[in-house]
Amino acid sequence: MSTHILGQRRTSWVGVSRKRVEDPRLLVGGGRYTDDFDLPGALEVAFVRSAVPHARITSIDVDAAKALPGVHAVYTAADLDRLGLGELACKWVYGDQRSRSQPVLARDVVRFVGEPVAAVVADDRYIAEDAAELVWVDYESLEVVVDVAAALAPGAPVLHPGWGDNVMVRATFGDGDFATAEAQADVVLRESFRTHRHTAVPMEGRGAVAMIDPLSGALTVYTSNQAPHRAKTNLAEYLNWPEHRIRVVAPDVGGGFGVKDRAAVEEVLVAVLATQLGRPIKWIEDRREHFFSTNHARQQAHEVEVAVRRDGRIIALHDRFTADYGAYASTAVGVGPPLLAGEMLPGPYDIPNYRAELEVVVTNKVPSGGFRGFGMQQATFVMERLMDRIAAELELDPADVRRRNFVGRDAFPYTSGSGARYDSGDYEAALDRALALADYDGWRERQREARAAGRLIGIGISSLVEATGEGPSREHGEYGWEVSGYENVAVRMDPEGGVTIVMGISPQGQGHQTVFAQVCADELGIHPDDITVVQGDTATTPYAVAGAIGSRGATLGGAAVIGASRKVRGQLARMAAHMLEASPDDIELAGGKAFVRGSEHLGMDIATVASAILLARDLPEGLEPSLDERVLYDPTHLAYSFGTHVTVVEVDPDTGRFEYLRYVIVYDCGRVINPMIVEGQLVGGLAHGLGGAVLE
Repeated sequence: MSTHILGQRRTSWVGVSRKRVEDPRLLVGGGRYTDDFDLPGALEVAFVRSAVPHARITSIDVDAAKALPGVHAVYTAADLDRLGLGELACKWVYGDQRSRSQPVLARDVVRFVGEPVAAVVADDRYIAEDAAELVWVDYESLEVVVDVAAALAPGAPVLHPGWGDNVMVRATFGDGDFATAEAQADVVLRESFRTHRHTAVPMEGRGAVAMIDPLSGALTVYTSNQAPHRAKTNLAEYLNWPEHRIRVVAPDVGGGFGVKDRAAVEEVLVAVLATQLGRPIKWIEDRREHFFSTNHARQQAHEVEVAVRRDGRIIALHDRFTADYGAYASTAVGVGPPLLAGEMLPGPYDIPNYRAELEVVVTNKVPSGGFRGFGMQQATFVMERLMDRIAAELELDPADVRRRNFVGRDAFPYTSGSGARYDSGDYEAALDRALALADYDGWRERQREARAAGRLIGIGISSLVEATGEGPSREHGEYGWEVSGYENVAVRMDPEGGVTIVMGISPQGQGHQTVFAQVCADELGIHPDDITVVQGDTATTPYAVAGAIGSRGATLGGAAVIGASRKVRGQLARMAAHMLEASPDDIELAGGKAFVRGSEHLGMDIATVASAILLARDLPEGLEPSLDERVLYDPTHLAYSFGTHVTVVEVDPDTGRFEYLRYVIVYDCGRVINPMIVEGQLVGGLAHGLGGAVLE
């Protein structure tokens, strides 16, 4: 594999490949994950899950389970109804979207295999599992809707009463006139593309431990979660509790990838049980449960027609596509993934006439939701396969077809046919660099020689645009997403010059503690080792509800760290100027020193300046004795990154076995904070993508 990071600049600690400070503790087994919280007196939960995809629940007999020694309670939907608890609300409702909530426990009908029907609480998980097998659920089978074709067929069973059909929502993107453009085209191609279902399968599954403080009555929930503040808000709304009486802690999290972006039904129920039973309650998802109940993603079908000129230039594209979304909309991101697919399908290409029509359809499958930059993989797959089909039809080089359709480097800011507002880009530069690193021309020659000898070597190209920095609160509101997009950061310096960064965003292995310390260190002129990053606890961190999703950690969290650090820097500069009898504009902070620019010998330790401020020693007028600054950063628009992948693969025509001979990634990363971490993320993303493409 070869990677080339565009836009890398080195300034002090930013741009340095510094080893992750998080890793030593984790590598020696010092991590503390949700399952490690063994609270005294804790009870454990096992769920009774539907073994059938679609049925009416006619009765539930829990008597045998309750009678098993060690069982403390068995809860069904009827018990939740008696508590006045309804369904878990969907927080992203688009247009006239029909599915707007999900049952915590199935009430009258089960709609997918794995849907929770009852919860058994016992002394330990073993007893709870045994008792769960004693719960007898009597089902009246209903006709199963296995896929989109079955769901849309005339006379298909309707999964949700009152809908009339199985379409959750319809959406349209762009207003291109394909019929007119078709008459002007030299070639019109019509293609069908399918993307299969995935789920994230992080090393650590979901889980939650909930407890009530016996003195204050406050609820604390430890959970493997990407967005602890959002989970807290979810819990408060469902439980009808004031948020100030709820604390959510996301300890070490063993991967998320989008499936831990809210309080899911199981986690909500764990909290309910803790409030009702007055004992700590624990549930840790096993791998089988993960496949049966954690949200799936990416299942789409596209019917595309594209009008092209003889030189390969696209003049119109029309896509009719469906998303098989399972039984319910994601309570976290609604139908956001297929919406983003429709918006991002034009990718890096200037398509004069673009129109896409989407139907999100319910089936008797696990509900769909977010998973690794949702929506864009499907869009890129469809667009890049079209580019290859155009090249093959017109006998053109696939790289040349892409070049002829790219948005030009001088066209930015650029609005795509779907309405996406791209801020910047140089797509041809990324393609050219990737082709050079891959030795594209050389491999084309070797490909011809290999095919003459009966060997099959394929060369693949994929150019892409990625919507990153998920955040603009205004845009979230326009799309009906009840999740603000800002990030909230406090930077505090102590009298010894040490710094604590307190952030609302929470990590799952991205290296936050390392990179945010590097950013702060540059602003304050200190060493990253003197900086501590605090995250993951709603009791101690500022409210920021979106969480670590949508490639927003460095973009938004980093921007907020810079803003708060610069405020602290301003206070230090004022005090140092006062102490050195200079202008604040002439003060520099670097190497742990505050000094007059050009006269480093006329300076003092930053710790000395910090101590003078915080102990209120001879403060200049107007300077308060505080080095505690907060910044809330809410971007005005998304950041659109871009890149190109080139791969060379040899396939054995007899066995189907294949081998990667070359893989090159060129990616626009803006200003790189830590090149080693960025390369690791690129390699990890590649591994995840290859696994999804060839192993699942």
